Amino acid sequence: MNKELDNIYASSSYIYDEYLTFLDYSVASSRLHSLIQQLHPNAQTLLDVACGTGKHLEYLKEHYQAEGIDLNSGMLELARKRCPGLSFHQGNMIDFNLERKFDIITCLFCSVTLVKTPENLERAVATMARHLAPGGILIIEPWVSPENYWNNKLSADIVDKPELKIVRMYTTGIKDGVSVTEVHYLVGTPEGVEHLVVLDELGLFTPEDYMGAFSKAALEVSNYDKELFPGHNYGLYVGQSRR
Repeated sequence: MNKELDNIYASSSYIYDEYLTFLDYSVASSRLHSLIQQLHPNAQTLLDVACGTGKHLEYLKEHYQAEGIDLNSGMLELARKRCPGLSFHQGNMIDFNLERKFDIITCLFCSVTLVKTPENLERAVATMARHLAPGGILIIEPWVSPENYWNNKLSADIVDKPELKIVRMYTTGIKDGVSVTEVHYLVGTPEGVEHLVVLDELGLFTPEDYMGAFSKAALEVSNYDKELFPGHNYGLYVGQSRR
């Protein structure tokens, strides 16, 4: 069976975590919590934007009154199962409105690049900033900048479980400042093999794009040379509300 999808997250969220098992979310969340304690030791409330399946919140909920928001209903369904009792919301990071404010807002694992353009980056950061309590902190984990992007790279990942096999193969490219990747998935179960073809598009933002978006949202911004996941040397952008 073949499916043409706009985005893997739209209807195949069930395999999202399967090929990311090499990522240690407990380590990443611990490092994030340590940073938050340095920057805002009295923080109590936290909103994770583009929370996905809730893997960060699984650990952060032990320290904060945590909530999540994501555009994709499939991701949110998995997040609710992983973190029962937490509040989850469906919304676009560009223009969501929860009508409340938080001490800490996070947007992690390069999720902000889903907005694709610098203009949408500014809108997303402004929306998150409006949800910060006075003195609140916004933490965004970026992705590679355009000059560091690995163009025309062939990659493959394999998941090999007794009743689930996944092959993920893709080549990378750039069009109009956006990474454009055609990703092919073969997903095998005892019931059969499914072939998914996905066009994955992510924004390639410069440090100036990030810093400018934070400044336009009236946030005092700093760039921290700190990795959350071991081997992810993307750093963090941290902004504090001036209001």
